[in-house]
Amino acid sequence: MHLSDERFLELFRVGKSYVDAYGSSLNVVEDFDLIVRKGEFVSLIGHSGCGKSTVLTMIAGLNSLSHGNIAVAGRETSG
Repeated sequence: MHLSDERFLELFRVGKSYVDAYGSSLNVVEDFDLIVRKGEFVSLIGHSGCGKSTVLTMIAGLNSLSHGNIAVAGRETSG
């Protein structure tokens, strides 16, 4: 099987922060980088609460980025 060098998904310094009830910032994802090329299979593995679902919802556009950039098939979104 030949994998393409073409990048399909790129995350660069992606981060997500929330403000708690006391006004303090809580970083749930910080400076996350990932490159997935066409034909690759990727899994996000980690303990409960580490930000896996948050990263996936940011990729899907269901959750905004606090900072960083995401490009899917060459279309870029930024925080």
